[in-house]
Amino acid sequence: MRILCVLCLLGIIVACQTPQSSLTIEQQADGVWIKEKGHPVLFYQKTAKPEQNEYARSHYFHPLYSLDGTVLTEDMPEDHYHHHGIFWAWHQTYIGDKRIGDAWVNEDFEWRVDQVKPVLFQSGAVGLNLVVNYLSPLWVDEQGQPKPFIEEHTLVQVYPRTDSTRMIDFRIGLRALLPDVAIGGSEDSKGYGGFSLRIKMPDSLTFTSALGPVQPQRDAIKGGGWMDFSAPYEENGEWSGVTLMVHPSSEGFPQPWILRQKKSMQNAAYPGRDPVTVPTDRPLVFKYRLILYKGQTDDINIDALYESFANRVE
Repeated sequence: MRILCVLCLLGIIVACQTPQSSLTIEQQADGVWIKEKGHPVLFYQKTAKPEQNEYARSHYFHPLYSLDGTVLTEDMPEDHYHHHGIFWAWHQTYIGDKRIGDAWVNEDFEWRVDQVKPVLFQSGAVGLNLVVNYLSPLWVDEQGQPKPFIEEHTLVQVYPRTDSTRMIDFRIGLRALLPDVAIGGSEDSKGYGGFSLRIKMPDSLTFTSALGPVQPQRDAIKGGGWMDFSAPYEENGEWSGVTLMVHPSSEGFPQPWILRQKKSMQNAAYPGRDPVTVPTDRPLVFKYRLILYKGQTDDINIDALYESFANRVE
């Protein structure tokens, strides 16, 4: 495969693409842009933003753009400063009986991004191979330096848009680096934690699941393998939407859904309030797909798109 790369002389931006793809990967000091024909699609935040102070974190995605160029995600909104675009985190982290930080609210927790490797596919899709280590000041070596206890390997794959849709895949693998590491969601009945979307929430935001239309509740609800969020996001009042799909091979499938109409995130919750052990000999693997589209929920065949995703074999 031929790869075209342009290196900025100042060392700030590296852009890569394949001749047959309309997508480009542009690496910067603080993260990576994925663009299509010069228009932004998604940004990966590799480093923490100093101006966010105690709520700063690395390793998340924002902004995410609709097909028409509207920003769909929110980063550090006033109602929940610890929400950052597309992110995954858990309230509870244990090594044995010792609690070591709260990744959900950025308390005593750090994501150290050790690798951001561009991936170019013959199909025209582009991706990022990420290696991230989880650390806490409450778990240190003999010199008092934080030492990693979970290693994450994530592949993010962005596909070229069609006339009406775009697909973005996330494959997340978590492997413990020592025995007796466990993660869990919030300790109340909600049990939120895991893969989350902090998207804009207009008053007219609608929720449709694989089981039909749903209304957000305080606690998790059943919704099957996908959940759709649509609203008049575009500046001209036209509708667009985001569908979050969970692959049947993901840990905890079918994951329950924590949904919010206002001032919060949308979450495919795992594992709930009771912590689960992160294995050392294999990763916990989570697979998600985002579908971005123009129009309202019924304007695309989400069931058919989900069937295609569910039948995908790696």
